[in-house]
Amino acid sequence: MKKLGLIIFIILFSIVVFSQNSTPVLKIKKGYYIFVKNANSRKKVIPEEFYFANDFSEGFALIIDNFKFGFINKLGGIVIPCQYKDAGDFSDSLAYFLDDSLYGYIDKSGTVIIEPQFLKAYDFKNGIAAIMINNPDTLIYKKRKNVYGFIKRDGSLLINKYFTDIRHFQDSIAAVWVNKKQYMLSIYGELTEHIDEKNKGIKLIEEIKPEFLGGDIALLNFISSNTNYPNLAKENGIQGKSYISFTVSKTGEVIDERIEISNSHPILNKEALRVIKALPNFKPGYQENKAVDVRFQVPINFTLY
Repeated sequence: MKKLGLIIFIILFSIVVFSQNSTPVLKIKKGYYIFVKNANSRKKVIPEEFYFANDFSEGFALIIDNFKFGFINKLGGIVIPCQYKDAGDFSDSLAYFLDDSLYGYIDKSGTVIIEPQFLKAYDFKNGIAAIMINNPDTLIYKKRKNVYGFIKRDGSLLINKYFTDIRHFQDSIAAVWVNKKQYMLSIYGELTEHIDEKNKGIKLIEEIKPEFLGGDIALLNFISSNTNYPNLAKENGIQGKSYISFTVSKTGEVIDERIEISNSHPILNKEALRVIKALPNFKPGYQENKAVDVRFQVPINFTLY
């Protein structure tokens, strides 16, 4: 009997541990963001309804309260109070935040790790994050208002150089541009000029563009039908246009999604980004019979009638 009791105890203990470690799933119901047990469930595992929420990342979910962003844990408890004008998901144990007019980074205790100093900040991945600043040199970067750089977890630059356009790191390499000249940048800070021997360095446009299943109309319908106008924005008459850029990869996956500089409220930008991240695969684009990565930028309008 003692052995049987021990076996039952172990089984029950395992079930409890599994339940606590499962990740709640984000759904939208009547304009509010709720967390349920799984994709097919209607039962809330976190009782509260939120004006905005992101999926859980590294055990934390981004929420908004009174136009300020903060974080909850898997039980719905607030672990970092809603105090930021904008914030991002945790990635590599850091999240960007907007304090007044500049972006910096915090850790999971809410401690500021990288002081606010950037016009825009993006998620860390493999110890590196992209940032945006004002153009520091119009002789090099021409009339571009803003340029991009890459930083390490201590806030220092990966390489003491900025770029007029970037593609985030894939397989330890990022494609970057200074005006029309393309380079390849490694996560170790090695920068080499990209030269297409066949075309003498000229970057050709794709000959066959990526195609969303059903075409452009189907793409617009997907975005329209899956976009939730946040109730907090509607109730306060907030409108705007959010610009989201993304890459359709050689395999048709939607990757490297990011919010571009926008005058829209962060809650609208976050919702637009959420929808783009939900896009299914495209048929990839081709150039000279080879699949290629192709960059897109999509404006999403939030208008009250």
